[in-house]
Amino acid sequence: MEKRRFLTIICGISGLVSVFLPWISIDAFQLTMNVNGFGRGDTPTDAFVSLILFGLIVALSLIGERKEEFSPVFSYSICGLAVLSFIFGLVEFFAVHGKVATVDAQLRAVSEAAYKGGSVGYGVYISLVASLVVVILLGLPIVHHFQRKHQ
Repeated sequence: MEKRRFLTIICGISGLVSVFLPWISIDAFQLTMNVNGFGRGDTPTDAFVSLILFGLIVALSLIGERKEEFSPVFSYSICGLAVLSFIFGLVEFFAVHGKVATVDAQLRAVSEAAYKGGSVGYGVYISLVASLVVVILLGLPIVHHFQRKHQ
């Protein structure tokens, strides 16, 4: 299997798995609570959008001859999906960070001594890294292709 195709599939699968990993981690009252993308109390559309984007990245990566590089159409499509996924991941990072800040204030008001802190979970970071790696893997050859064309 071609290296970029293989790494794109691995990153897509990592992004799919990241939806089920903790997006919020709260440590209070001798308990640690982790909440994934589906269980944050909002509508589960956040997790579904990530699942769809990463699922499309994996599906498009599996189409075609596995020993060959991506065709330009698939490269552009997958890179575009990865950019959307990265932007969505950044929005999620700041949304989750805002929710953690709200929970921080509420729990600190209840008991400053028992509350140890809250943070953005590692699932959000894995999602961001997975989409960024795909953008780099497929974006650099696209940029290089346009540079060669204009010389």
